[in-house]
Amino acid sequence: RDRATIVVALDVSWSMEAEDVDPNRIRAAQAAAKAFIGSLPERFNVALVTFAGTPAVNVAPTTDRGVLDRAIDALVLAPSTAVGEGIYKSLDALKLVPPDPDNPDETPPAAIVLLSDGATNVGRASAGAATSAKEAGVPVYTIAFGTQNGYVETNGRREPVPSDPVEMAQIARISGGKTFTAGSSGQLKEVYSSIAKSIGY
Repeated sequence: RDRATIVVALDVSWSMEAEDVDPNRIRAAQAAAKAFIGSLPERFNVALVTFAGTPAVNVAPTTDRGVLDRAIDALVLAPSTAVGEGIYKSLDALKLVPPDPDNPDETPPAAIVLLSDGATNVGRASAGAATSAKEAGVPVYTIAFGTQNGYVETNGRREPVPSDPVEMAQIARISGGKTFTAGSSGQLKEVYSSIAKSIGY
């Protein structure tokens, strides 16, 4: 099967400015996400969803890799982390997939690849969102990104922003996906590479 839809869901909360990953979390995540999307089969539809305090469908499912790359380059950080809402918005994005002209009634396989460096602190719980994903037959592959030593500067004070692999693991387990941790840009690229192999239908 070379037709599937992948939603790349990226955390754009302020903690992604932390520099425990070189050059910082968001830049490393942008580079790895673009490489991941470029490695997928050409006929795969890919959507881009971002979430901080609120989620957004930045790019509806498309095979146009250039549109996706430009949207990833243009990401802007915002306060709070609503992981659950990011998953719900990813499921909404899957409803926008154009039908397959050869099999218009068939629902193509889909998966969500979600990267976050923190825990939910606003919005609906991620466990409920993961349950909805499972019911829809959409596994969520989660990446807990960053290290336990990450921090951001706020008004001259260091605020620790450790990654939260526990919540990411729970989402993957409930939805039927897999969970990964990545504490460096090199590890993140390896994680995306292994996910690309496991979702190549």
